[in-house]
Amino acid sequence: MRRTLLCALFALVLAAPARADEPVASLGDPTPVDAYAGRLVWSERVAGTERFRLMTREGPVPVAERRGPFDVDLGPGGAAVYSRAGRLFRFDFATGQERALGIRGRLPAVWRGRLAFVRGGRLLVGRPGAFRAVRGGRGAFEQIDLRGGRVAFVRSRRGGDRTEYQLLTARGGHAARLVDREASGLLSSVAIRKPRLVDGAVVFALSRYGAAGNRFRRVALPGGREREAVSRQGILAAAFDRGRFLYLRSSSPPDEGCPESCPLALSDPVAFR
Repeated sequence: MRRTLLCALFALVLAAPARADEPVASLGDPTPVDAYAGRLVWSERVAGTERFRLMTREGPVPVAERRGPFDVDLGPGGAAVYSRAGRLFRFDFATGQERALGIRGRLPAVWRGRLAFVRGGRLLVGRPGAFRAVRGGRGAFEQIDLRGGRVAFVRSRRGGDRTEYQLLTARGGHAARLVDREASGLLSSVAIRKPRLVDGAVVFALSRYGAAGNRFRRVALPGGREREAVSRQGILAAAFDRGRFLYLRSSSPPDEGCPESCPLALSDPVAFR
């Protein structure tokens, strides 16, 4: 009964006219996405397999495929970092070369010579050979971004029918501070999509299923003013770059993924108020 009501609500909100956003691709599977300095990245399944290749608008990135979508993050200087088989790799778009970083982990983020990643349930941040653990929040690490000496990360904690998402930031050796906390309700679910650190703020998409309140949100740091814009329905993944969001959207409930196809698109410029 609960699922029937959720599906009915979702169908109603998706009946609204689509915005005139810029189409990028049509995907058959949910995938993390990222965008930086105009470059867009996502994953695409290799037909007939459980393996995925890393994609840009120009085509496949010349690196080995991996099982499951890439946990990719883009940074300055044409850098992309991701994990494959539990090891971290860096790809340089300027040279077209990939190199192994000699580090075990997952969910990496990059900012010039600094890295953030998860290993053994801990978030580690720093330069190779000098990583430190960042503490704060509870639950599984979901998504990470890094800019200079600041890291932003999302954690999720599930219990029964309720899921709580927490967005936190930390700088230098200071303890992490809570930026936002969202929880699912009886007939709805919620998710905080990938945070993006920009000058003096963190920007992210808040996605709700079965309820109103889908938002693009910008919060000044530390603990400053919150500004919002209306988001899109059914967002499975999103990343902010140059005033716009790259987002993957589904017309089905989140746990059903992309039963037909999911459009990947760039939003029109976001006006936070």
